[in-house]
Amino acid sequence: MQLITENLKEELFHALRQSKESIMVISPFISMETAKILGDIVKNNNIKCTVITRFDRALFNNGGSSIEALSLLNQAGADILALQNLHTKLYIIDNRTVFTGSANFTQNGLTKNIELLLLIQSPNDDAILLINYAKSLYMDILDSGNWYVDKAMIELELETKENLIPTVPDPKLSFTWGASLSNSNTIDKDAIVLSVPIGSTYEIVENFAIHSHPVSYRYKSTKYITFRYPKGGHMKAVYEIIDTVTFNMTSWKDDIEKYNFPVDIHKRLYNYIVERQDGFKFENDKHYKFYILEKKLALPNNPRPKSNNSGGWYYRLNDLRATEIVNTLKIK
Repeated sequence: MQLITENLKEELFHALRQSKESIMVISPFISMETAKILGDIVKNNNIKCTVITRFDRALFNNGGSSIEALSLLNQAGADILALQNLHTKLYIIDNRTVFTGSANFTQNGLTKNIELLLLIQSPNDDAILLINYAKSLYMDILDSGNWYVDKAMIELELETKENLIPTVPDPKLSFTWGASLSNSNTIDKDAIVLSVPIGSTYEIVENFAIHSHPVSYRYKSTKYITFRYPKGGHMKAVYEIIDTVTFNMTSWKDDIEKYNFPVDIHKRLYNYIVERQDGFKFENDKHYKFYILEKKLALPNNPRPKSNNSGGWYYRLNDLRATEIVNTLKIK
């Protein structure tokens, strides 16, 4: 770990220029000077760049942050996500080199103000914690809605800024947009998730958010479930288990009617069973446990185990969201 209190801009941009794969910038404020250098790095080296920042009209108007800078980064190909109340300053290069501290991604923050940055290199444990924090924050934003800042939004803010008179109070300046994670319906990052192989039934599970297996499979009870896909065991999404029921497959139509299911769930269960019978059959077990599911979040990193063996495994949610190769948990 290295403490940097002088030449912050030189140190940070030296590392950014060494990037081979990806850059993530998390900063409430961004200035034109720093955005221009980052934009050139991204374009010239074909780097995947993600920027998480605040999208606040008052900040754009008073110079605290720059909408012109976001426009430049958007043109360079960076993905920009808006997050309200952001205060974190974190810079990650190639998921290995980490800078964090007090300095915003602005000319003043990196050259004029009294600031500090800590430089930490993976596989240092602290670096891994910060990288996982950034990935988790990114996923939380995606889970809460579509908060990508696009060209149309930027052009609207540029036009609004041009027409505002700085000396005249204007209610339009109160516009703030972005994810509000303190109020979002996120799930516990330490939640335990059951993972089971899905085989060739993945399409009907995805279509109806229903899963089933013989009652002889004794999985431990969890609130969440994910499915390992064929050819590697990658996992695409985490589902909340809304309810479970057991049907005798020789009389399943009668069993469904015994439950007072809402129309939507009744239809999903019925169609799942019919399609599974037509395409994949049910095994010899007469009794099947059915999971009624609700998709909670996607796993765009497609995590997978080192080897995809059969059976039910258990993972911590944060591990599924943060890494590509995940280690199973031992559950008593």
